[in-house]
Amino acid sequence: MKLLKRILITLGLLIVLALIGGYFFLNHVKTVALPDYSKDVQIPGLTGEVTILRDSFAIPHIYAENEADLYRAVGFTMAQDRLWQMDLLRRVTQGRLSEIMGKDQLNTDLLMRALRIQEKSKKVLAQSSPEIVAALEAFSAGVNFYMEKYPLPPEYRILNYKPEPWQPVHSINLIGYMSWDLTSGWGIEIFLHQLAKEVSSEHIIHLIPDSETHSTPVFSNEVPVFIPDEIIL
Repeated sequence: MKLLKRILITLGLLIVLALIGGYFFLNHVKTVALPDYSKDVQIPGLTGEVTILRDSFAIPHIYAENEADLYRAVGFTMAQDRLWQMDLLRRVTQGRLSEIMGKDQLNTDLLMRALRIQEKSKKVLAQSSPEIVAALEAFSAGVNFYMEKYPLPPEYRILNYKPEPWQPVHSINLIGYMSWDLTSGWGIEIFLHQLAKEVSSEHIIHLIPDSETHSTPVFSNEVPVFIPDEIIL
């Protein structure tokens, strides 16, 4: 009985120690990447003074002497608060979720690749003004500085990977994704495409309005656009 009692006490102590150790470990993982808003930061590439003030809700208010510095500071601040979300959405737009989350996300990746968001973003970037390109490059530099010099969010440890450098085209990707995500038109267009194969052109013209004067396609008419018969979500 004495031996059994000692074994039970030892097991109890080990369980308590494991729970205490687990608590401190999880607390460390949870807080190690939290930004310290009170510290001064030397962001490389700035040409003037930049001030980032946080209000009582931790919302940043950024003051800069020129636009290049402003966008660089915005990139740093956004990465400081939302790096994991930014990287996750970037992977969504590229159809690369399954690389970090497994084959369960394969259908999502196939759908996003069919939308060709990044291909369109590259075309938009190529046609953008030098001012827009400079702003996107400054923003990217701010994001990359944070990724290189500061602790990454715990999600990267959990999924065991590191984020890739942020590029100007990635910012345009997110705009394209938001445009697609906030509209239901794509589902209706697929339905009408399938309907057009079953109904005569005389009847279908009454269902599909002529929107040529309102459309601004990224791809020219010479570039074939893939429209799948079925999309598995």
